[in-house]
Amino acid sequence: MAQGPEALRGLVDRSRHASRSRALCTGPRLGPAPARQPHITLAACGFPVRVATDTDEYDIRQRCAQRDALNAALPPAFTVLVGGIGSFNGCAYLRVRDEGGVLERLQQTLCAPVPAARGQRYVPHVTVGTYRAPVPMRSVARAAATASSSAVRVTAKRLTLATFDPGVDDGALRPVVRVRLRTCAGDQAPVRGRNTGRPSTVPAASGCR
Repeated sequence: MAQGPEALRGLVDRSRHASRSRALCTGPRLGPAPARQPHITLAACGFPVRVATDTDEYDIRQRCAQRDALNAALPPAFTVLVGGIGSFNGCAYLRVRDEGGVLERLQQTLCAPVPAARGQRYVPHVTVGTYRAPVPMRSVARAAATASSSAVRVTAKRLTLATFDPGVDDGALRPVVRVRLRTCAGDQAPVRGRNTGRPSTVPAASGCR
């Protein structure tokens, strides 16, 4: 990241404060600050298993296919603009502007070999917090449209395959594989990672930081 993970975390914290002070997300309905590291999700891959037998499972064969696809089309480090508040049904988020379209291309590359990821509606974002009670979406949309939010330019320098515990709300991500993006002409950054095949009960997701 151009300004480091601390800058993105600081932006998330400031946005949470602004959301509460402006009654965006109806104030107390926005849950506690997430322990999960700020990140931009590229694809939700499914539950890691040795051999996938269902569409919501993710196995080593699919990971290797993603690795090969990334090695064939790995971009250099790229910059996005993060700022401006938006909302899904379940959470508030910071908008991500990617003028070069790199995020969408990476998302398509990662989703192609993984049935669980295909057809996902993709909205680049950084989660601010989840709602702990039903939220009237019309009022949230009006508040988000008028709320001011600073923005930071963030350079994505690596991709990370990570898992998380679905039983823990906003629990921390656990990195499994990290991919360094190219930083200069001729710089090769092959995708590597352990293909242990060990089963897990946590979903996997690919994202950038």
